[in-house]
Amino acid sequence: MTSLIEKQDIQDQARKLNVNPSANNTSKIKSISVMYSYEGIADDKNRPTCHKLVRSNKLYSREEIESMSAVLGWDVFTHKMGKNCRHTWVKHSVVRR
Repeated sequence: MTSLIEKQDIQDQARKLNVNPSANNTSKIKSISVMYSYEGIADDKNRPTCHKLVRSNKLYSREEIESMSAVLGWDVFTHKMGKNCRHTWVKHSVVRR
């Protein structure tokens, strides 16, 4: 999983919490994860899967997105739900204390 989390994301989140990311004093942070929300237009032109994902109001891990890709047979992270998809994955840093 750590290969999917960019070091810059961890450092940025640590700075927001006033924690030196290179110091050993990170007891305030249990873990930092990068999660993604599926966002964009919600209207009657949405594909059924887009409709469901946009309205789910859920954060997905990169592993979950890769699982979707395996089921659908294409890279869902890059191509979303297909040609001319109007949605995007938005990155979020999730801090667990």
